[in-house]
Formats: sequence, structure tokens, C-alpha cells
Amino acid sequence: MGSKTSVFAQQKMPLAQRRGITAKATEREEHRRREAQENGIILEKAAKSKKKSDAIRQRGIGAPSVGKFQRGMLKLSKKDVADIEGPKKSARRKR
Repeated sequence: MGSKTSVFAQQKMPLAQRRGITAKATEREEHRRREAQENGIILEKAAKSKKKSDAIRQRGIGAPSVGKFQRGMLKLSKKDVADIEGPKKSARRKR
């Protein structure tokens, strides 16, 4: 139950100011890479930004691992129920 982000990261600030800070950081990084390339220094590869939709969704503690929780009810689909019950056993007939 630890913190996923820094406690010191400020969340409430003007969007233009936040964009300016990130733009300046990327500008500094580009300048550093350009200078290194001109001087013949080989740097690490640039980290690609990861989209939030690609990240695995983190569920809260005690949250159900199946179904959807809507309006105070856990709604299970037929697939969820089939997965929980497992494979059906066929009944044998005596002749």
C-alpha cells in the first residue's frame, strides 16, 4: 500500500506552468544529446514514453478480480461464471 508517485510532486498547479516545466526538461535533454553526439559520445537510447492505456490496471486491495462492480452489486458475465465453475463434467449413462 505504498505510494506510487513522489510525495513531493505537486499536483495542483496551472497547466501552462506544468507544460512549460516539461517542455524545458525535454529541451534540456535534447540539448544534452545533441552536444554528446557532436562530441562523439555514445549515450543510452532515449526512453520511449509509455501510454497509460498500455499499463496494466492496478486494482485496489480487496477489489474483486472478476466481474464489474456497479451500483453496489458485483455483476458477473456468463464467461466469468463459467471460468469460476470450471469445466462441466459429462454424466455417464448405464445401459
